[in-house]
Amino acid sequence: MMQTEVEPKKRGALYGIFAFLGVIILVFALRGRMLSPVMDSEMMSWTSQAQKEKAAAYLNANVLAPDFKASVHAIELKENYWSLARRNKINIDTVFALNPELEGLDARLKQPLLLVNQRGAAHQVKPGDTLNSLAALYEMKPAEIRRANRIGWLGIRPLQLLFLPGAKPRQMNAKLTEVFKRRSVLRSPLNGRYTSLMGSRSDPFTGAVSHHNGVEIKAAYNEPVSAAAPGVVIFAGWNGGFGKCIKIDHKNGYVTLYGHLNSIQVHVGQQIRQFQVIGKVGSTGRSTGPHLHFTIYFEGKARNPLEFLW
Repeated sequence: MMQTEVEPKKRGALYGIFAFLGVIILVFALRGRMLSPVMDSEMMSWTSQAQKEKAAAYLNANVLAPDFKASVHAIELKENYWSLARRNKINIDTVFALNPELEGLDARLKQPLLLVNQRGAAHQVKPGDTLNSLAALYEMKPAEIRRANRIGWLGIRPLQLLFLPGAKPRQMNAKLTEVFKRRSVLRSPLNGRYTSLMGSRSDPFTGAVSHHNGVEIKAAYNEPVSAAAPGVVIFAGWNGGFGKCIKIDHKNGYVTLYGHLNSIQVHVGQQIRQFQVIGKVGSTGRSTGPHLHFTIYFEGKARNPLEFLW
């Protein structure tokens, strides 16, 4: 009788041991799904070709966005950030979001870049980051981040690299952050191809080398020209070689000039909204064809428009 009572206890203990071992085995089997995969270094240190290739491999293995592909490209002659963005069907924001070590807009020969084939940003998780905090930072929903990335049951972890579809860059070098701030001050007054940039050039009429203080944007006659930012018109009329010309004071140290216009649609003292049409493209003054001459002044000194219009 005594032996009969002991046997069930032994069996129960054995079952408990087996059950415990089963749980342990299951945990280890599922560990890869419970924990999010992480990188072995911080994103800001990815400056070499090998480091960026490692990051591209990580993204290709862990980003779940449909048809996503990451790659690394070394800058070649006549290439720049904009041409590579167009080739990969992304925007310039995505290039900078994936390469946060960049300090400015000038590309270097053989410089390695991490690129993807979809617009968005990369974010390397820092201690304290949560899905909710990242969603707020990048103006997304937590579910969108989770759908686009391989995230374990226990959530995101420091050093994990996430791809955020459609997001703007937030992790950038301090110098590039300042460049982005300038970009938000002014917008392009006209869509078109730059035919002449700021700097020394041969005068189209005399051939003599002279300084060009703005950019020329090619466009058709009478294409609308809009204000680069809100402000007040301080000049509207004929201005020597600029022909029909408009100047707008933006009240923050910036003044913009729009030259060679065919017609002027504003007057001095008028308050102007950003993107409000102020005139139409022409070829007045010293001009070889229809285009817009656009100059940006800051505190009286001409600045390179390409620092703002990109």
